[in-house]
Amino acid sequence: MPARDSTRPLAGLQILVVEDHADSRDFLEEILTYYGAAVVAAASATEAMQIVARVTPSIVIADVAMPYHDGVWLLKELRQHQAVTGQYVPVVALTASVSRPLKVDFDAVLIKPCPIEKVCRVIQRLTDVAPPQPQKRRA
Repeated sequence: MPARDSTRPLAGLQILVVEDHADSRDFLEEILTYYGAAVVAAASATEAMQIVARVTPSIVIADVAMPYHDGVWLLKELRQHQAVTGQYVPVVALTASVSRPLKVDFDAVLIKPCPIEKVCRVIQRLTDVAPPQPQKRRA
């Protein structure tokens, strides 16, 4: 993975954005790309699962309140898919509802509107790989 720097802190990450509102989806795609991520966007949970069948993203950012299948449905489908593939992918919920707490195992929950700096920090925290361990010298 390319080194991350302060101007492109998301370099090397592939982010799946799942948002049914086109303006919000376009904004997230544009700003996350600006910060260095390769972004794939989906307008629905069903579309997101079709993408995941072909590509394993570094992280998924999903709106919770979507028509037909919501973000909670998507999380359950992703976890079932990951149980088969053995590849864990963090999932971040985006929600505008502060009155109804989520009782689901998202890796993080962000309340809309959320400053992009906070979105980036959460993505970095959830995708950072443990630093390499120093190798022991042989005598």
